[in-house]
Amino acid sequence: MNCPTRLLLKIKTLNVYAVYYSHTAIAEGESEQIRNILNDVDVMRTDRFPLFDDIVDRHFEVVFFGSVAEDLWGSWLAEAFRMLKPGGHLVLTGQDASDILRSNLVEAGFECDDASGSSSSTASEEMLVYRRPQATSPSVPARSILRTERLYMRPWTREDLDLEDAWHDFDDPIYRHYNPRRDPPDKRDIRFQKIAALFDLKLAIFDEDGLTGYIALFGTDHEKLDSEMGINFAAHRCGRGYCKESLTRLCDEFFLHWGMQRMRLEVAVFNEFGIRCYERCGFREVRRFWNPRAPQRLYYQEGDPEYAHVARHFRRGENGYEVEFMEMAVTKDEYKQKFHN
Repeated sequence: MNCPTRLLLKIKTLNVYAVYYSHTAIAEGESEQIRNILNDVDVMRTDRFPLFDDIVDRHFEVVFFGSVAEDLWGSWLAEAFRMLKPGGHLVLTGQDASDILRSNLVEAGFECDDASGSSSSTASEEMLVYRRPQATSPSVPARSILRTERLYMRPWTREDLDLEDAWHDFDDPIYRHYNPRRDPPDKRDIRFQKIAALFDLKLAIFDEDGLTGYIALFGTDHEKLDSEMGINFAAHRCGRGYCKESLTRLCDEFFLHWGMQRMRLEVAVFNEFGIRCYERCGFREVRRFWNPRAPQRLYYQEGDPEYAHVARHFRRGENGYEVEFMEMAVTKDEYKQKFHN
């Protein structure tokens, strides 16, 4: 599939920016046609927008759809939904203003702009305008790009497995399962595919020095609007407050923009650093249980002095060691009361 063409536009009268998508090359004179559709549209770039994949969620007030193949509508609509600000406008031009696409937009919560649709002007014959709802659909998006004051979070990629090689190893042996695997490239390709299939959303976290950690959602129940979260950081990035900073940013999206109702997690009871972070983010203990599948069990060595400080959190089970775990959770109301009261 060829790379789509993207134009960055500026609507001078509104002082807002828009992006124009097309999966075909921009035809000669098409930029001028866009100018004619909306008054005072400035075509700021006429080549691929190089930072397109780095644009954070809800960045644009206006998104144009150009020539988009029918079998790609789903992924393009998801991307438009992600990039549009609440109340922003999705503009369909020419051949994409079809009944099927309009139906898909309505199902996604978009509303037709009656003013544009009922107008008898030439512009209304060439485009249809739909308004993005203020609240998103109650589901975890396929991708999301988030920023905080110090961190940048984007969808996890195969290249991130290579970047892990620069991570330091944990001194405490009980956290060795977080150390980079440093597999050969062919094995990393396979591991990436296996890991990617497990998550509904996995974001790589970067600070000014590079890849610093991951945060992910999985096991999402779209009826209960509930999902499980996992997070980890490189050993030399711990202790900087990144856990709370990234987790609260994700919770803002999760509860305030995606319409979810509960986030849960499971953590080893001996992981006091993680538990303190989760408590600061509003999570509370739900229950404790013995986990027979915890990765820590693979590294534990009974009687070894290095593990003496956590020995009480391990026990022998039917199929090897089990690890004492804690389930924690925070609801939308609890999170809002703590951070957005």
